[in-house]
Amino acid sequence: MAETPKHTVSAGVYLVFERGSKILIARHSHTGYHDGDYGVPGGHIETGEPASGAAIREAFEFVGIRLRLSELRLAHVMHRLNTNQSPVDNIDFYFLVENFPGEAFDKAHQKYDSIEWVAWNRLPQNTIPEVRYALECIKADKIYSEFDFIGQ
Repeated sequence: MAETPKHTVSAGVYLVFERGSKILIARHSHTGYHDGDYGVPGGHIETGEPASGAAIREAFEFVGIRLRLSELRLAHVMHRLNTNQSPVDNIDFYFLVENFPGEAFDKAHQKYDSIEWVAWNRLPQNTIPEVRYALECIKADKIYSEFDFIGQ
């Protein structure tokens, strides 16, 4: 009997910085992933790295904010099918960050060409669909969702 190939899952973290009634969004640029569209800061979890560690690292690398574990609150987990390349399952951890030190800025100058604060209900039309859906779930206190699977 032929051996079934192992299932591969990619994991990522997303940071929802909230200040009052606004959240921080960033327009992707030169990444090959939804360039020109808005999302929230985030990235991949590296091998051997916990999700919280990845969130802390990504916050500093891309928006210059040094976070502590106590400033992160897991707000949502999304299981989605990434159809951009070969089908790969993604598990995305969305962390809400309400109290944080400093001011966000585009530290990397390579992943985003714009960062700005917008009201939760005023997301641009060109917001990445799965990010928009995750943000809607967070506002509705829905901890888990699935996105882009056949039959949905």
